Amino acid sequence: MAMPLVMASAAPSAMTDIRAGRLRPLAVTTRERSGALPDIPTVSNFLPGYEASAWFGLGAPKNTHGEIVDRLNKEINAGPRRSAPGGWGCFSNL
Repeated sequence: MAMPLVMASAAPSAMTDIRAGRLRPLAVTTRERSGALPDIPTVSNFLPGYEASAWFGLGAPKNTHGEIVDRLNKEINAGPRRSAPGGWGCFSNL
């Protein structure tokens, strides 16, 4: 018998368990459906106006050489466009 559980998690960190059937997503908290989970409704479908999302940042030490900053910027911005429906393939194995 499955134990009911409610949790909030960033989708990338839960994707392995979702794909393996160990977690069943009920809804996403962002305003629009997730490209990685297009069949999962938003919480706002049930609670109009609800939205919660997260963002991530990256820092580097002061005086980091410009070429390094430019390379990091290029690679980080390319990540979401890589290899998966919804564009978040680079995070699918987290």
